[in-house]
Amino acid sequence: MKKLIVWAAAAMMLFGAFSAQAAEGMKGGLGFHVGESATSGILGFINPLAPNASAASPTVGGRQWFNDAVGVDFGVGYNSFKAEQGTQTETWTGFSFDIGLPIVLKKFDKVNFILRPAFQWGSLEDKDETVFPTATTKYTMTGFSGTFEAEWMVADNLSISASHGLAWASLEDDGTPKVKFTSMGTTGNNFTQLGFNIYLW
Repeated sequence: MKKLIVWAAAAMMLFGAFSAQAAEGMKGGLGFHVGESATSGILGFINPLAPNASAASPTVGGRQWFNDAVGVDFGVGYNSFKAEQGTQTETWTGFSFDIGLPIVLKKFDKVNFILRPAFQWGSLEDKDETVFPTATTKYTMTGFSGTFEAEWMVADNLSISASHGLAWASLEDDGTPKVKFTSMGTTGNNFTQLGFNIYLW
């Protein structure tokens, strides 16, 4: 009976220590990782008038840390762009989302060095109202990326971040035959394209 009490007390102490450590690392809030879509380059090629509008960059989202080393973040984006010139009218409507898995590789004073694998999906609808009936083309976007991110805690609950890495993306339409674009290359953001997170809980 005494051994059982000792084991139970030890287990409770270990559980309490683990819970305190997890609670200390668990935090979450609003923000976004990057200000552009993985398919922005492709969209800029097929729609030079409004590459950023059609990309529907996933800039509304948040990040949740499960402990001080692993978390998850997400972003969603929506945009509609309409071009009119005389009798010509064309509208692009885009939606996308991005989900990432931030993993802290090294911690410094107020700075986290993070590896972030991520997946992105989106859709784009191009409506040409110049012709009758309206010609509609739908595109589907898929992207994968792996980036190194530096997250700097500028205040207790506010961080800014920048990253660079490698990304792959594809975009195809619903036509017959299908038109498909594929791109792969390095990505990066400078001080004018920082992400941020404000931790609210």
